[in-house]
Amino acid sequence: MKKVTQILLLIITVLASISAQTIEVVDSIDAVILESFRVPENRNIVLTNILDVEFTAELFDINMNKVKDCDNQWQDPAASQFPVNGKRGKMVQFSVNEQIDEAGVFFIKVSIKYSDEESKNSLEALYRINVKYPTLASIVKLRESYYYSETKTFSFAAREFSELQNYSYTVTNSGGSIVDTGNGSLVNLDKVLNDENMVEQNLTVTGFYKGKQFKYLLPGTNELKDSKWSFKVNKPEMDQFVTWKKRGDEGNRVISVYNDRAMNFLYLYVGKTPNGFAAIAPKGRNLIVTSEPKNFVQSYLATTSGKFLFVDILVNPDFIEQMEECGEQEVSLNIKFITQFGEKVDYDYYATVIN
Repeated sequence: MKKVTQILLLIITVLASISAQTIEVVDSIDAVILESFRVPENRNIVLTNILDVEFTAELFDINMNKVKDCDNQWQDPAASQFPVNGKRGKMVQFSVNEQIDEAGVFFIKVSIKYSDEESKNSLEALYRINVKYPTLASIVKLRESYYYSETKTFSFAAREFSELQNYSYTVTNSGGSIVDTGNGSLVNLDKVLNDENMVEQNLTVTGFYKGKQFKYLLPGTNELKDSKWSFKVNKPEMDQFVTWKKRGDEGNRVISVYNDRAMNFLYLYVGKTPNGFAAIAPKGRNLIVTSEPKNFVQSYLATTSGKFLFVDILVNPDFIEQMEECGEQEVSLNIKFITQFGEKVDYDYYATVIN
């Protein structure tokens, strides 16, 4: 008797297991991560002559491990209108709205327990959900580095992410601090590229949809990428426009002591880009000009005009008076200043000055 009972229990367990694993897959629905989808996709579940009903839905992974309950449900008439008073039932409709944040194959199991005008019944159905990654509308073309003062915008919009108000982004610096934010899929980097504090920093743009970073497919290649892009902000190189001989130059420079233009020293920050040049004026502070002989310079002044920093030197009249007519004097200059990027400029110049 005990053996018979064990056999019966085994048969019941196997049948229950088979029943649980053979729920009919009634439809296959394609979805995209982070985008809501509807189950059923293009219609509602409809029951008629219903006196009482209980509707539930659950999300399972590909191995039928439960992920969560699907609580975003629609029912008409609402659950509060059941059970029905009297013996005349109602038509009731159901659907589920869900969102899955990972790509892969999932299942939504719908379970309905109901009483109609004739009996009590129940039904279950499985919906296969094929969740894929979105594809960017266009490839993000971002260089590895940009010069301070450049301008740049790019879009990380995905073809399947239709709700434009759900896009956002952050820009973080080398230390991980947020230095800029924005709404929408169009990223404007002009603010950070024109911030002196960002020079020599590695910046990272992170794109979000519905507040979440996401993976996407590159159009054309289907290569999987993260919604994160990095670049460095470089300082342009200092260039100088002077008549005097610079340190390391060959030959000699002969300059009239009365040539005012030769006493103008021009400085420019410039960087070559794929489309031209990025150029800005250096901002000089703590300017110091010294000379040998020491009495060559009477005064000096730094001014900015356009994209140039001008250092103007006024020759000491006493130096000129001490020179013989048609005489010459070897003169050296040293110009020091600190730029807006903290760069310490230290230049030597040489010339033969004639009267």
